[in-house]
Amino acid sequence: MASSSLRAFAFAALSGCSPADPPTTMVAPPAVTSAPTETPGTENARSDYEAADALVSAGKYAEARVGFDVTAKKFPYSRFAVEAELRIAQIDEKLGRPEAVEELATWAKNHAHDPRAQALAARTRTVGDTTCRSDADCTTTTKHDCCECCASGPYATSKTWLAWQSEQCAAARCATCGGAACSPVDSTVLASVHCNAGHCELGR
Repeated sequence: MASSSLRAFAFAALSGCSPADPPTTMVAPPAVTSAPTETPGTENARSDYEAADALVSAGKYAEARVGFDVTAKKFPYSRFAVEAELRIAQIDEKLGRPEAVEELATWAKNHAHDPRAQALAARTRTVGDTTCRSDADCTTTTKHDCCECCASGPYATSKTWLAWQSEQCAAARCATCGGAACSPVDSTVLASVHCNAGHCELGR
């Protein structure tokens, strides 16, 4: 019995443990997980956007507009929100809503780095009723309203509306301009007006 105790003591001395020490339990390190490849919410934003896009393909524009609006508001920092805002403006334009011009112009201004912004900016430089059936129905003007002292724009409009505005301006009573200094208007743009999807616009 004594020899067994001596042997246990000797083993403990060599191993650095006392005979009374409990056995050491090895704990496995936590599993390493890879970082997500998508920003949280991106897949949901994509799903909402594509659902709204499918409604456009089905001709359900009012429902699609609601869907794009939800996407833009739920995921304001997603790239799908940027696209959803543009699609809302395009739907409003298709439905003939007057706010579409301002919506497209705002989108172009807020996303000037986007290649589509320049074309949109040209399209939204309009005034009055731009309804047309052909290029022959369109013209340009450098007056946004009757009492402007300086030329501005240029703006695309319909010949019918410009004729109506000229009649209104002939009867308008405007204050004198007092020799205001005016900046020149780019005359090269004046000839580049055409009818596109039923509306006059600048550029080709």
